[in-house]
Amino acid sequence: MKYIKTRDLYLVGFLGLHNIPYEDIQEQNGIYFFIFQNCQSLQTLIDKYMKGKSQVEPVAYIEKIKHYRRIIKNESYNENGKHKSFLW
Repeated sequence: MKYIKTRDLYLVGFLGLHNIPYEDIQEQNGIYFFIFQNCQSLQTLIDKYMKGKSQVEPVAYIEKIKHYRRIIKNESYNENGKHKSFLW
């Protein structure tokens, strides 16, 4: 698999703290997905995240999640400046 696609904002925040950049954000039926290029370091971090085997600084983690929520909110406006409804 060349890319990993997730709508798990907490995972996205975790990856962001580990300096893993997302390639794109895609919206499908009001749901936003972050797209990451698949690589061994990404797979290792996802595995640690899913198994609860990694630690993060709590305040930085919360700030990272807020940052990605703001990005989604900015993405959720249509061409006319009207807010589109979306799901996490």
